[in-house]
Amino acid sequence: MKNSEKYNSLIVSIFLFQFGILLPFNKLIEVEYLYIVCTALLLLISLIINRLKISLYLTIICIFIFIIFLSSYFIHSVDYSTFIFITISFVVKSLSAFYVASNKISIHNLINYLKKLSYINLFSIIVGIFIFHINQEINYMRIGYALVPSALILGYDVMRKENRIISLIFYLITCALMILYGNRGVFIVLILFLILYIIFIVKINFRNFILLTVLIISGYFLLISEFFKSIVHLVFVNYFNGSYVLLKFNKMIEEGFVSSLSGRDDIYKDALNYFIDSPIIGNGFGYSFSVSDTSFHNFVLQIAVEFGIVGLILFCIISLIILKILLQCNSKEWKITFLLFLSLAMGRLLVSSDIWLRTELWIFFGLVINYLTFNNKAGGKNEY
Repeated sequence: MKNSEKYNSLIVSIFLFQFGILLPFNKLIEVEYLYIVCTALLLLISLIINRLKISLYLTIICIFIFIIFLSSYFIHSVDYSTFIFITISFVVKSLSAFYVASNKISIHNLINYLKKLSYINLFSIIVGIFIFHINQEINYMRIGYALVPSALILGYDVMRKENRIISLIFYLITCALMILYGNRGVFIVLILFLILYIIFIVKINFRNFILLTVLIISGYFLLISEFFKSIVHLVFVNYFNGSYVLLKFNKMIEEGFVSSLSGRDDIYKDALNYFIDSPIIGNGFGYSFSVSDTSFHNFVLQIAVEFGIVGLILFCIISLIILKILLQCNSKEWKITFLLFLSLAMGRLLVSSDIWLRTELWIFFGLVINYLTFNNKAGGKNEY
């Protein structure tokens, strides 16, 4: 189809922002149902635009994944209801994202659409927050993670010096909303993106390295100082005692780091015990949902528990391949896009979520397939 690259770029952008854009409609119908319907429509449109074409890379990876699913079910005797739940959820959310992102795109159009939709996403969430306030139904997890893609893209615009003043204003608004209505995990995403941006994009000379080192050390001592503790306590108690982020920071300051982990320390201990029970090949995919109603809140632990040492070795191999692709990528546009989706995925997977259900992770994998299939052959030199 003519302009298929442009349409594919738009579909990938909508896929990323659809949850935040749909948030104001949550009062009419549960946003998860709207998300499923919207995902199905995007997948259908993508299949039509690309005439049902599926790349060889995508086919091989999908076959490999479903072999893992089936072998886990029969070898590890994974609970049937867990198997069905994870499989259907993976197909609906992650596999759809994987396919959509693997189709040929225009990286220039993708970045432009991401910029435009970041503003639409922000305004939509502001409307959603207003509606939630009226109905007293603030959900900090939903709002925070729906805001963070806008924050990343606006933050990148600030660093890129394009419309810097406007981007900075909306970036600060987004960060303020994340502090007031978000959760701590979103700031892990922002910090991770900044670190990856410095490593892969910024050319660090000796002077900048010294400056960065001084800033990191100064920041650390500021965070543990009594001055910072008193400021957080003052702000939380007197002004924003409804902020979940400040609540957790205040709790960490008053009661210690472990007390602010929301029970993750116990989850991590249980996960390590499950890994010790079956260290070589693990306990099978979806094991956390078989033994509890939540994930292990850390993707490394999840891989270790589900697939053991074998899975960890495979994870290291995949990580090295991705590192090689990032280092050899000649296009700044592609590299930024990779870092954007990698930060969104890994920032959440470090402290929550599940690798099979994290849409941003599978969009990232789809974009890697996209790059290897269509752009790497041409050298990927479509600079911005």
